[in-house]
Amino acid sequence: MTVEVLRALFFDPTKSIDKVQNGTARGRPVKGKLWLASTTIPKPGQHDITNAMFQAIEALGDGTEQYTRPDAVPSQAQWLGYRPDATDDEVRFPRRKSIS
Repeated sequence: MTVEVLRALFFDPTKSIDKVQNGTARGRPVKGKLWLASTTIPKPGQHDITNAMFQAIEALGDGTEQYTRPDAVPSQAQWLGYRPDATDDEVRFPRRKSIS
């Protein structure tokens, strides 16, 4: 019964996995032994791996392929680590700038 209640609360087939994750991953404070590292990787430039992928699709295809080229957007990443020697009141590491 518990599983069915949780499914009813959290599972909605019309929502994408991003929306589900964003709804459940609210900003919780990072305390003590946890280490949270976040970064934003800027969107790729004009001549990047994405263009190479599209060229490969065109070269290997027969011309009947239909797809929408996605827009390049910045990527966000987060890592959560464990610091066994940190105390419960120890502050986080200083925040670094985004990768550029």
